Amino acid sequence: LEIAGSGDGAGVARMTRMLRAFRAVRGLRLLRLAKLKKLLNYVYDAIDSEVMFLVLQLIQLIFIILFLNHYVACLWYAVGELTRGGGDYPPDKNWFDSGNSPIDEFDDLGWR
Repeated sequence: LEIAGSGDGAGVARMTRMLRAFRAVRGLRLLRLAKLKKLLNYVYDAIDSEVMFLVLQLIQLIFIILFLNHYVACLWYAVGELTRGGGDYPPDKNWFDSGNSPIDEFDDLGWR
């Protein structure tokens, strides 16, 4: 914030250039995705067997599921961290650590 707060306006210009550079990097990442799509199309064209094509699609779907699973797990981790110490819980515990979790109900039933 001090850079943008300098009196001569040079800091603001510097911040603007940095933001433009970040946009350029984002554009380069999109180019990498285009290259990946081109590579996948090349691989699909090179496959002669229907079975290999189906295996490749299955592998692709497995990676998509793993990718989505990773992000869902990260979201749940963030929910747990954001609720730590909130509400009726001690500062170092969240709803899962406090002993009031739904999993404890399954322990009582012997399902775990």
